[in-house]
Amino acid sequence: MIKLPYPFLLLILGFLSPFANAADEGCLKLVLNSYCLGGDFNAQLRKQPRPMYQIRDGERQGVVYLEGRGKVYVMSHDGRIYKVVKESLPATQLHFDEMVLLLSEKYGQGTDRSRFPYHAKSNSARIVAIRRGEAQAIHEWRPEPGWRVELSWTREMGVALSYVATELEANFNRAVEQGL
Repeated sequence: MIKLPYPFLLLILGFLSPFANAADEGCLKLVLNSYCLGGDFNAQLRKQPRPMYQIRDGERQGVVYLEGRGKVYVMSHDGRIYKVVKESLPATQLHFDEMVLLLSEKYGQGTDRSRFPYHAKSNSARIVAIRRGEAQAIHEWRPEPGWRVELSWTREMGVALSYVATELEANFNRAVEQGL
């Protein structure tokens, strides 16, 4: 029998622990190195037990974690994580454009789903419309079936990077429409 030194064993287990979530039943993708999209919400709470905020409303649950200078929002329905959103600071046009380029390099050409008022033709008019809450800049990628990546710039969230389990989100939306 080979005896491994205890610190070496802890190092190996620590290295493998982020990959343990990927093996969870229902896990579509490990996002932001910590969150299992489609995974078990309670398992996430056991893994990271100290959220800044925790909200529960029937079958819907959400937690907010402080991560660096921003926050990470983890949302679930029926105990499965359907959305993970990370604030991406600063909330500027330059930062949004840089993030679109980075994500396009990783996931390929995305889809621009931005919504601007008719009168917002120039970049400065679009920035003002976003800051007033009249518009949203949204870019979306669907790298694999079952999940998508969305980068948005809104008045409420600033620049935000979202990972969404599409089928679970559809189930959540149906439940909301039926009055939960």
